Amino acid sequence: ILNAVDRYRLRKKYIFPPTIWNGDRSYHLLRDSSREILRQYYAANPYPTSPEKRELARIANVTYQQVCNFFKNRRGRLRKQGQHVPARSTTLDDNSRANVFQLLNQ
Repeated sequence: ILNAVDRYRLRKKYIFPPTIWNGDRSYHLLRDSSREILRQYYAANPYPTSPEKRELARIANVTYQQVCNFFKNRRGRLRKQGQHVPARSTTLDDNSRANVFQLLNQ
């Protein structure tokens, strides 16, 4: 069994070819279909509640944390660009919320 130093030495001696690994960190991005679902919901409600985020995570096939990060980052990017982000107090009534989820489930 190799210890950490031996593994390090092997990696330095036998470098992966660029076709396998180019040395860059891998990033875990959302699929286009998942991002589109989240964008559609963001247009209707930029501040979803926890149950709504859990439902979005299920529909978009991503984790709850990815949904939370998407909404947080999206609001921050829009603010940085100088675009208006509605205040948190903006909420959807139950009918509007149901319509949005029906749209997403199609």
